[in-house]
Amino acid sequence: MLYVGGSFTSFGETAAVGAASWTEADGWSQMGDGLATEWEFSPANVVDLQAKSNGVFATGMLTRSGDTVLGNVAWFDGEAWHDLDGGTDDLTSAGLIDNERFYVGGPFTTAGGVPSLAIAAWAYGD
Repeated sequence: MLYVGGSFTSFGETAAVGAASWTEADGWSQMGDGLATEWEFSPANVVDLQAKSNGVFATGMLTRSGDTVLGNVAWFDGEAWHDLDGGTDDLTSAGLIDNERFYVGGPFTTAGGVPSLAIAAWAYGD
């Protein structure tokens, strides 16, 4: 599977807000309700997508997916986007996954409601 993120409302001829996936069998698809900002119909600015066996992690300026409130980081489980402990108080500009954690960097000062100067990590399990 191929994943792309950015600041778009469609990918090719497919409606897809902020993030899209591609498979040979299905072509392009929107990922869940897409990724947007607090402004109605405004796509997120997804700067990084990182995939693991348990889902896809996104960073950027992303504050909602449908009715789900996000805090500039999100996790996609194959069906829907999820918040990561309230996210960060400002945009995230990079992401990295290792065997235990999803790391993000950016100009934020809190992550998950805890003081965190420009770097944070969330644990996850496969």
